[in-house]
Amino acid sequence: MIRFKFLFIAIILLAAAKAQENDAKLSIKLATFSASTHANVRIEITNNSTSQKFTTTSNGVGIAHIDLPSNASYTAQPSNYSGSHIFTIPKGPIVYSVTISYDADDLTKAKRFEPTEAEKNEQIAYVKSLPSSINYTVNPIKIDPKDKKNTLVTIQINDLYSKPLANEKFILVGKTYGKKYIAQTNAMGECILPVAKGDIYNLHFKYDSNYTQLQVKISTGWSKQSLQFEYIGAVEIEKRKKEKEIAIKKRMLEEEEERKRYKEWLALHKKHLLEQTKKELEEAKKQANYYNESIINKVFQRNHWQDKLIVCDLTGSMQPYKQQLLAWYILNHLKEQNMQFVFFNDGDSKNDGEKIIGSTGGIYYFESKGIDSLIQATNKVSGAGDGGDCPENNIEALLFAIKVAKPQYKEIVMIADSKAPIKDIELVVKLNKPVHVILCGAESSVEEDYLRLAYATKGTVHTIEKDIIDLAKLSNGQTITINRLEYKMLNGKFFALNKV
Repeated sequence: MIRFKFLFIAIILLAAAKAQENDAKLSIKLATFSASTHANVRIEITNNSTSQKFTTTSNGVGIAHIDLPSNASYTAQPSNYSGSHIFTIPKGPIVYSVTISYDADDLTKAKRFEPTEAEKNEQIAYVKSLPSSINYTVNPIKIDPKDKKNTLVTIQINDLYSKPLANEKFILVGKTYGKKYIAQTNAMGECILPVAKGDIYNLHFKYDSNYTQLQVKISTGWSKQSLQFEYIGAVEIEKRKKEKEIAIKKRMLEEEEERKRYKEWLALHKKHLLEQTKKELEEAKKQANYYNESIINKVFQRNHWQDKLIVCDLTGSMQPYKQQLLAWYILNHLKEQNMQFVFFNDGDSKNDGEKIIGSTGGIYYFESKGIDSLIQATNKVSGAGDGGDCPENNIEALLFAIKVAKPQYKEIVMIADSKAPIKDIELVVKLNKPVHVILCGAESSVEEDYLRLAYATKGTVHTIEKDIIDLAKLSNGQTITINRLEYKMLNGKFFALNKV
């Protein structure tokens, strides 16, 4: 009897976990263009991140219901539709609805309108004859219901909060024939424009090239397509850029005070740096919970990374965390195998104007040879430069580390200032190994560049309280929460969501 009772409890707990996981109640309406619906149609739904498949069937009025995990991107494929529909369910619990519109005889039409070789050649000649650029922001868009050379494309752009992104300019550029369409959304975030059939078009924004793609196939009849996605928008990018510039100026003033204190400390103990550092570490030992409460110790205790290649920022703002690293090393270096270090200071006291992306310098490699050696190494790097401007050359340091380190390392760990932007973030595409990022000073918001770094390398992010290990599994449009703040991922970049 007891065994059955435990089995019953286990089933209840499993069902409760399942209900909590599938916290989005989704309704899919299959509509036609003639105000009717597609009844009794099987729909296959695929999670675009995990590839997990779900199935449901529309009822007599063309509506299907299914419970799914929220905060995920999906592709719906009705069995009687030649296309598919991509949508993202926001973070739940949520009730969410999607409408997919297509002809009642879509599959038949798709076969019927398949072009012959002669028709394909005629369409290609038409595309080539078009002007190189068509500006729909200047000339009104003319829609011809009899036009078979162009597809009527509806583009719906929403902002970070899934609301219409109004007056957003964009450019469609054909990959094969290079034809350019310049357009912008209306007040409802929508733009309807004719686009020549027979090319794949890259969509570009003012600040983001190749944001998404649109394939317009050649067909013999009148056709239309739709494209819906989220984007931050040029206005919001410019607003956040100004806010970041103000925050960086404030941060540089704070760092100037820290650099001043450190220079005074260096001048005072120049002849006895090793002895003084060891003395201060011994004094720190006496403080209650000094080791246990440090972010370096907490993250390393939670994550048992072996054969670490540690890449650590030693600019002015990171001096307290240098002490934490040294304190952790004193207690652990004898049981750590094959540990290696790369320290960087963003340019060895170069003027900011002399710092070139990818060649800023101020990066040093050291092997693990005991506490005296590591203290001398960190003091050498800190003394050679203190960072100057706030953004740091993190990616250059990582690339250097991978190049010079002995090959026996298994994990790359970056110890970074959570408030300092990554100066050379565009170089992240050159990294081909996962990076575990420890974010120092992340009591509130974090710099989105580090989320992008971890996501791009299939790595992880760590604060003093939390390990974010599933970042690489995020689908486009999904969000994560760090220190009670949400961040949305769009096209590999992360954006903090302001509380509304």
